Amino acid sequence: MKRVKARPFAQARKFVRSLKLKSQAEWIAWTKSDKKPDDIFVSPSRTYKNKGWKSLHDWLGNDNVATQLMQYRPFEKARKFARKLGFTKRDDWTDYAKSGKRPTDIPARPDNTYKKEGTWTSWEDFLGYAPKAKRKLRPFAQARKFVHSLELKSQDEWKAYIKSGKLPNDIPRAPSSVRQYKEEWKSMPDWLGNDNVATQLMQYRPFEKARKFVHKLKLKDTKKWRAYCGSGKLPRDIPSNPDKVYKNKGWKDFGDWLGTGTIAASVRSKKFLKDRIEAKILGRKVKKEIFGDKRITVREWEQAWREGKIPPELPSDIRSVYGKKRKKN
Repeated sequence: MKRVKARPFAQARKFVRSLKLKSQAEWIAWTKSDKKPDDIFVSPSRTYKNKGWKSLHDWLGNDNVATQLMQYRPFEKARKFARKLGFTKRDDWTDYAKSGKRPTDIPARPDNTYKKEGTWTSWEDFLGYAPKAKRKLRPFAQARKFVHSLELKSQDEWKAYIKSGKLPNDIPRAPSSVRQYKEEWKSMPDWLGNDNVATQLMQYRPFEKARKFVHKLKLKDTKKWRAYCGSGKLPRDIPSNPDKVYKNKGWKDFGDWLGTGTIAASVRSKKFLKDRIEAKILGRKVKKEIFGDKRITVREWEQAWREGKIPPELPSDIRSVYGKKRKKN
């Protein structure tokens, strides 16, 4: 059988590119089909070695080739190209790499590709911008004035603005951690110029003063307190969740906070009589003092409890507290 001679490289590549194969897998599948001409060989990298062969990427004529098969531009040339883009941080390059504008012979992750070659040093070197240590920041007052002009409404909007790439290079992303601003820094509300900042960054009124203010509101219960918090009337330096903010700083319960004297259920339950027999004896005594000998309903007992006529040693719902014990006994 006469041996078939391979088609010249340029002609063979032109033919293969006309197939518009999108991946190495598609190339392998095509070579196994009956559509492959005899003069187009299965292993072009060996057939055309030193005869024009570059890479499978070049052979197929598309970008959809495994990364390890790519032949990238030499580091110095790639760096020269990258520096012309004028990027000042790595995030700019990451966005550019995803934009579809990046040449295929320049890697999306040059730090990985060129590190293996031993030519990579840093993103500052590759993109050509000054390291943060050498960056001169805008004075605090000027920086804060600029940030105020942005009229950002929350810390989340500040973070979104940072990610947008619009933040000037002389204004820090984390101003609270900048040593240069240490003496002038107050808080994120002061930095942004508004009140809509995360709770943990707020500076609240001392507990006693805050509680004194709340007592003047004469709110009857926690439901009224929540409604007041949602009304927009709550001062910025008084927290909507005082039980968390003032924990271990004077906090007792909402009865003390609102000034109603109402004790939280978890605290109140600790005063209940534990012995069912003792509770039964006291309950009958109290019932007789309040209602006499007449038979009463659960609602009448609960009403008397709400009016403060029942001793704190007894609950409003006797069955829920002593019911299970009764069944056991």
